[in-house]
Amino acid sequence: VHSTSTMAVIQDEAFVTAIAHACKHPYTTVVGLLLGSVEGKTITVTKAVPLVHHHHQLTVATEAALMQVDEYCNARQLTIVGMYQALEDATARPFMDPFGKRLADKVKSQCKDAIALMINAQGLTPSMNDVTQLYEVYSSGSENKWGNINATTTIDSACLQTITTMMATEKYKLVCDFDEFLADPSVDFFNTEFKV
Repeated sequence: VHSTSTMAVIQDEAFVTAIAHACKHPYTTVVGLLLGSVEGKTITVTKAVPLVHHHHQLTVATEAALMQVDEYCNARQLTIVGMYQALEDATARPFMDPFGKRLADKVKSQCKDAIALMINAQGLTPSMNDVTQLYEVYSSGSENKWGNINATTTIDSACLQTITTMMATEKYKLVCDFDEFLADPSVDFFNTEFKV
């Protein structure tokens, strides 16, 4: 049972980074982590950290990524508050695949109010006109069954213009994930310089 008083606030930078990750790898499933804070029943997501676009299992590499993200969070007084996923088959329902569920469960084991931002990659078109069509937010009850959150989710509607501009200018290609970091350790998968 989900509380009706839950509120998820996803700041533009985090949402745009997750969308950029999905745009950069449109033919593969992408997964990342959501960082921020939890106060009462309000989850605030301030940053997205792209993890993978082809290693879709909890591996030693994924565990290494989680450890690095934990260190990043500890140094900045952040918490891993969720995960995001965009499936390569955008028509698939539910939006969360088994790897996404395992990662979401792992995040929830550390943050009981964790959310899962499920990105509708099929909605990422130049003609999109409603940011709410790009995502669903999931939460999980005590049995770790993930489903649509019964909550208020806030994403700034002006974010749609930022995403449209990013797609037109192809700035999404500048986002890097942990998979790319494994191939080239000079890559910043925290995307500290990524701005649209």
